[in-house]
Amino acid sequence: MRYPINIDATLDSISKMNSFLKLSVVISILLSLNFPLFSQVIFQETFTAPNGTTSGTAYGVNWSSSCPTCLAGDYWEVRSNVFEARDTNGEAEWITDNSIDISNCSFIDISFGLQSVGPMEACGTGCNSADFIRFQYNIDGTGWTDPTNSSFCSGSCAGFNVIASSNVAPTTYSTGCIPVNGSGLRLRILAQCWAADEYWRIDNVTVSCSSPDAGSNGNVNICTSASTINLFDQLGGTPNTGGTWSGPSVLSGGDLGTFNPGTMNSGTYTYSVGNAPCQATSTVIVNTTNNSAGTNGNLNICANSISPTNLFTILGGNPNIGGTWAGPSPLTGGHLGTFDPSTQLAGIYTYTVGVAPCNVSATVTVTSNPPDDASFNTTDFCEGSSNANSVSITGLAGGTFSFNPLPANGAIINPSTGLISNAVGVTSYSIQYTTNGACPQSSIETINIYERPNLQTTNYSVCIGGSVNLSVSGASNYTWDNGLGAGANHLVSPNTTTLYTVSSTNAFGCQNSSQSLVTVHPIPMVEAGLDQVSCEGTAVTLTATGATNYSWTNGISNGSPFYPTTTAIYTVTGTDVYGCTNSDSVNITIEAVPIPSFFADNLSGCAPLTSTFYNTTGGSYVNCFWTINGSILNDCNSVSSTFNTPGAYGISLSMESLNGCIGTTTYPNYISIDENPVANFSFTQVQTNSTGEEITLINQSTNASIYSWSFGDGSQSTQFEPIHAYNFSDFASYVISLTAISDNGCKDSTHLEITKTESIVYYVPNSFTPDGNEFNNTFNPIFTEGFDPFDYQLSIYNRWGELIFESRNAEIGWDGTSKGSLQANDIYTWKIDFRHSNSGERVSKTGHVNLLK
Repeated sequence: MRYPINIDATLDSISKMNSFLKLSVVISILLSLNFPLFSQVIFQETFTAPNGTTSGTAYGVNWSSSCPTCLAGDYWEVRSNVFEARDTNGEAEWITDNSIDISNCSFIDISFGLQSVGPMEACGTGCNSADFIRFQYNIDGTGWTDPTNSSFCSGSCAGFNVIASSNVAPTTYSTGCIPVNGSGLRLRILAQCWAADEYWRIDNVTVSCSSPDAGSNGNVNICTSASTINLFDQLGGTPNTGGTWSGPSVLSGGDLGTFNPGTMNSGTYTYSVGNAPCQATSTVIVNTTNNSAGTNGNLNICANSISPTNLFTILGGNPNIGGTWAGPSPLTGGHLGTFDPSTQLAGIYTYTVGVAPCNVSATVTVTSNPPDDASFNTTDFCEGSSNANSVSITGLAGGTFSFNPLPANGAIINPSTGLISNAVGVTSYSIQYTTNGACPQSSIETINIYERPNLQTTNYSVCIGGSVNLSVSGASNYTWDNGLGAGANHLVSPNTTTLYTVSSTNAFGCQNSSQSLVTVHPIPMVEAGLDQVSCEGTAVTLTATGATNYSWTNGISNGSPFYPTTTAIYTVTGTDVYGCTNSDSVNITIEAVPIPSFFADNLSGCAPLTSTFYNTTGGSYVNCFWTINGSILNDCNSVSSTFNTPGAYGISLSMESLNGCIGTTTYPNYISIDENPVANFSFTQVQTNSTGEEITLINQSTNASIYSWSFGDGSQSTQFEPIHAYNFSDFASYVISLTAISDNGCKDSTHLEITKTESIVYYVPNSFTPDGNEFNNTFNPIFTEGFDPFDYQLSIYNRWGELIFESRNAEIGWDGTSKGSLQANDIYTWKIDFRHSNSGERVSKTGHVNLLK
């Protein structure tokens, strides 16, 4: 018994069970199965030597390895029964030192197990990163050759072919079949990896010698009805098993090439052993003889038939012509087998094609039958109904009916029962019944269909409480339901939607009915909206709901704003889509807008001026808003406000009624605040004798027209800029005071101290106006003599005692700002510290200055 096997498939399956199963063990398993092989292992190294081995001998061939660029701890050697490369830093070489004898081989196959461990980098990634395996063979010293299934490794530090690069799962590499013409073979495997966690592993380096034999060509002749045969047995010589078949049909049985003549095609079938270029082929030509007598048939024939029949046409399938017939009576027509029922007997007739052993037969059974009974009865009926029970088959049932003319106007026929449904109009039909028995027969009867009354009615729509006149036409007598009785017309006033049915019967007894639907619609629920109170002069919008169209009294439009002038009632009439109407009303009350009135007790004066405002408007109000001096006050009685800045002020009072009507009264420029004067002066001092000095006063006041001077020695003056003489024999200093008065009596005062010229001469203003004009923008004490300008300090404090300005230069005064911001109108404290220029005494002075903007 033969056991065909595919060596490559078997090795691959075993490799999947254990990627590093030794090839020698595999071969032993295959040999133990007694499978015929057509390859021979002539070299194999399985690396079972101790760890660290770098040379060895297998099948009488010596091998060695080297790792020229390996550093300490790197290697290319035997490790755990495989040959392993770790961090070679370049190419490490495994090589057979002497030749493998291949003189008896026409073809060879070279293979070895291969695996990578760690993050290998592919070709082209750089001189110190690309990881790969190269393999080459050398036959009779003709040079190292790359296998055809190697691939080019790009990159400046490569430029040669490799068989693996980057990560490789456990696999078996094979060169495939290599034709040889030589006697000696050498191998070398080169490995390269660049990191301590990267490993290349090889195992089972094997060289096999192959010589496939496909046997010699063969021929076979076979009937299509014969049993299956194995085409492998039709080959000559001693072909190798494990090959494959190709040809017109797909053969079963693997390398046996099992051919089924009943289902497969004849032709040339090719047997192939091995793989190109190590492949051998041979052929088997299969010739089949295919006789067909078709399949059995039956012929039913009537006893009174006079038409001959060719039994060949009764056979199924595709029978061959040229066969012979045999049966109860001799047939004419050769292979046609012409049967004449008037002269030949019924029975089984056999058709035979071919001769033994490839002859085949089929039969036709001829049966003679009596003619069928096709009799039936009919009755007339009304249109639109079924003629059930009006057709009665008295002969052979199971036939079909046909009609002349064909039913029209939506009528439906049933050809198996002869029934007509939905027939319209007065019509006569000729009905033919044909049996479907062994010997069909036909018969014809007539049926009349009478027209029903054609009643015409109408549907109506009416609002509740209305009436409608029902009417019907199309017949001569009518009967209504809902208690209406006979007659063509009836006046009805239904409270709900009602369906009225009328019926009629004609002279043929055909009845019909029709219906009138009276749809009763309710009146719409029209809503005009809620009553409203509107302020005089305010727009009002009335929007009704509940209908489709609306008509308002007083000439207004639904949903459009208008301005009512008096209290009135507005009525709307709404109409829905059915023409039903209803009405509703709404009351609009118009309220007058309040007219506020008020007065103030103080209308003008000097700043600060406080005024009280009194509401004199009559009536009750929910809110009162005063707009005074930039503020809004909510009070319906009196309110007070203080005006600190000169100018004219408008006053407004707004009042809101209980219904939200608001009125406003404004008195423009109602309060007037005068400009306050600013008293300010300087002086010049001239010594007249040892104790006397003459003072010329320089008036720098603003917004004033009257001036009152007090010289501190009991003298006074009302001149604009008086000149006054002082005697310093009794006093060392005098205080000059100035009061400035405006036309409206507003006042402001200031004073300066006068000292004798030999001492210290200075004056300090009591106010300044940093408003950006050309006068009095800076506060700065004026020294004329008696102080050391290099020992001087001016400090300014606000009312909370915070230092806001400081100067050590008598020429630089305060411009009214602190940290870049102009300060508010207020009184500020100044302090001056300086040294007397003659005596060297330190002097400290304080006072107040008024900042006015």
